[in-house]
Amino acid sequence: MLSEKNKALIAVAIVLGGLIVLYRSYQSTRPPSLGQSIPAVATEEVKKALDPSRFTVRPTREEVPSVLEDIRFVVVEQALNNELIRGQDRSRAEDLGEAFVERLRFMFVPDPERDFDAFSRRGESRSYEVWASRFEKYISSQLDQDGLPALDPSGVRVVLLQLVNKGKISNDLEHLEQGFGVSTGRGVKLAVIPDEPLSEGMLVVEVVLPMERRDVRNGELVPTIQGYRFTWHTQMKKWIAFESVVYDSPGHAFTNPPL
Repeated sequence: MLSEKNKALIAVAIVLGGLIVLYRSYQSTRPPSLGQSIPAVATEEVKKALDPSRFTVRPTREEVPSVLEDIRFVVVEQALNNELIRGQDRSRAEDLGEAFVERLRFMFVPDPERDFDAFSRRGESRSYEVWASRFEKYISSQLDQDGLPALDPSGVRVVLLQLVNKGKISNDLEHLEQGFGVSTGRGVKLAVIPDEPLSEGMLVVEVVLPMERRDVRNGELVPTIQGYRFTWHTQMKKWIAFESVVYDSPGHAFTNPPL
């Protein structure tokens, strides 16, 4: 017969085994977090979304203003179709379009004085000297590139990502559920952004654009979906970019655009 001690050891082993099974089950079924990169083989949905044939617009630097104006128009129109995003009048939708274009302009054709002025209106608290020194290498690298990335302006999407209201959070994790690799990056914390962006009543909107990004490991331009996440600041009455996100076919690595 088993001693009491052996019986106890067997019971403990059974309990631990059950806990391990439950944990593995949880890990395999739980939804991915917003900042989680998914190390999986590209699904058919991902391959379709990142099909190189859709990236047909490769603007010259001279053409960038016109292309960005087209993108701004699409963002505004989509924002106007969502009552929670547009608010009480058109100005909030207009500002979202401008906020997204400001970020894209900094990626494509950076101009330190122009971009610093735009970001300062959205809460950038550093001095110009500190800000410019922080992004000096990034700006130089962007301007030294031979050509600009190819885009698909028709793929611009405005998504109500999260809305915290009375403790309830609604998520649209469409991209994550489709198996994209995901990279997110937070910028330097601004004084106007709370420690936890998803505080009570705060609106979070993601705007995305299919565009090529340069893989940092081999230097090649590869299809991605570049996005920015914005929160609405009620006092400033402006959209504040607090996070950048890149959706891609798993297996690539990118630097996050600076915020």
